[in-house]
Amino acid sequence: MGLTVKFIRAAIIIIGVLGAVFFVIYNISFNNLETLVESEGDELAVLVEGDSSDAMESLALESLEKLSYEAADKTDDEMWVNKYELEILGTQVKDVIENPGNYKRKEVNPPDASNAGELALQLLCPDGYDNISDESMELAERLANLEPIMAKYIGEYTYDCYISLTDGVTLAMDKLSDKKFDEDGNVKSYDARIRPWYQGAVETGGFYCGPAIYSYFYGYVSVIYSYPVYVDGELVAVLEGSITTGNMEEKVEGVKIGQEGFSILITKEAQLVVTPMDTGELTMRDGPRFPL
Repeated sequence: MGLTVKFIRAAIIIIGVLGAVFFVIYNISFNNLETLVESEGDELAVLVEGDSSDAMESLALESLEKLSYEAADKTDDEMWVNKYELEILGTQVKDVIENPGNYKRKEVNPPDASNAGELALQLLCPDGYDNISDESMELAERLANLEPIMAKYIGEYTYDCYISLTDGVTLAMDKLSDKKFDEDGNVKSYDARIRPWYQGAVETGGFYCGPAIYSYFYGYVSVIYSYPVYVDGELVAVLEGSITTGNMEEKVEGVKIGQEGFSILITKEAQLVVTPMDTGELTMRDGPRFPL
């Protein structure tokens, strides 16, 4: 019995020691596991946070890109209408030049300040009215039959319409007859051939939308577009229309971006045309955007 008791006591002691060792090993392993889990959790959190940040940034950029395309399409739609109407007018100009006998000569006069505020057809020239050739005067008087079409072209946003011949003689339709006089009360000379819109249409050979510039006559910034007319491959006239940046601002301001976002309008050359900002890099600078 004494020997049995001794074996039992020894077994109990061994089991106790093993249990203590197991407990120590268990605690060490559990602490290591807990540390490992916390570490992996932190790394996973950082990873998830990074992925979420990248995903949010990608989503924001994608949304802004989509919005920018939609806004640009909206502006392009407006310009497409202007392009289409100039092309229609160009067809009529071409018909007058090809079939002059179908159009009677209609008197057309220099600007008259008393017509301010009313749509009026006006004759402009680069070298004085006495120097207009008989051929150009006759053609201008036949083209004056297009006055109703030119008047219809001017609408909510477009404020003028020009038909300029290759010698600079121009038929102008607008409500701003009084803006074409110098300080002495004389009609300003006007040579369309040196204007960016005329040269742009000639260079491109098609519809041209120029950068924002200060108007020669009107004194405010406008975006001018133009269209060349050819007969038998020869340039015979260039048509012009324009829209003030103020009117374009109404279009741009209609594009909202969240609570604090805003829209700007730039050309493909990255020239700033419309901006609501009055400070910082996105502010419009004073003076012409391009040479007049």
